Amino acid sequence: MKWFNRKLKNEWDACAVADTDNWRFERGRAVGVIEGKFESALKMYNKGYARETIIDVLELSDGQIAAFEEEIKKINN
Repeated sequence: MKWFNRKLKNEWDACAVADTDNWRFERGRAVGVIEGKFESALKMYNKGYARETIIDVLELSDGQIAAFEEEIKKINN
């Protein structure tokens, strides 16, 4: 019976590691997309695009809009 439990534990451990790696990959990809949108938003702003246009085109979330507006305030000060 010990052999079975050890084998099962090893399988669970392998699944846990794979799930963690997948989570890190997906989170990293999501962060990359957000950073890309943010950089694009700032470039558009610097080229004179209206705030509303930038938000609409890049489909920014409320949190992203708030961060974008904070950066604009820093740029304008």
